[in-house]
Amino acid sequence: MEPYNFKKTFGNPITLYTLGKFSLPFGIGLARLIIASVTFGLMLLFRGFFLAIGGLIPGLTPVLFVGIPVLVSHFLLRRDPQGKKLHYYLYDLFVYFFSIYLPKKKYADDKELMYHTETEVTFEPLIRKITEKESDGDEHGEIKNASEDAPQQLNVNKVG
Repeated sequence: MEPYNFKKTFGNPITLYTLGKFSLPFGIGLARLIIASVTFGLMLLFRGFFLAIGGLIPGLTPVLFVGIPVLVSHFLLRRDPQGKKLHYYLYDLFVYFFSIYLPKKKYADDKELMYHTETEVTFEPLIRKITEKESDGDEHGEIKNASEDAPQQLNVNKVG
């Protein structure tokens, strides 16, 4: 008996046609329902802001509380999560946004660049004492006894 590949079966989204005793005339995806519920919960958490916006135009508040969760769930489900599950993708996106994008960190070869914001580089002066061995040269610093015509010594095929 050959094994059955469940990837195609489990890859299909779960669709709900009934919610408790209520029968829906169309199916709604479970992922869309969860995303819309989380968005609606966040909107309720910050309801003062949304009520202030809704107070500008009469009747805008119900449109905001229904439209924003539907649009956010539509946008997130149309987004390509790069082969990941949606909740893992959103978690990675939040980690990237708050730990790399907002602090404006730069990376090279998987290491953080420490001084990429510096605009001017200053060097400390180097104080070097010249020994007698190095002071053999003339005023230009060239060594007097250097022989440019010396034969080259090769170590190729040398035994020992």
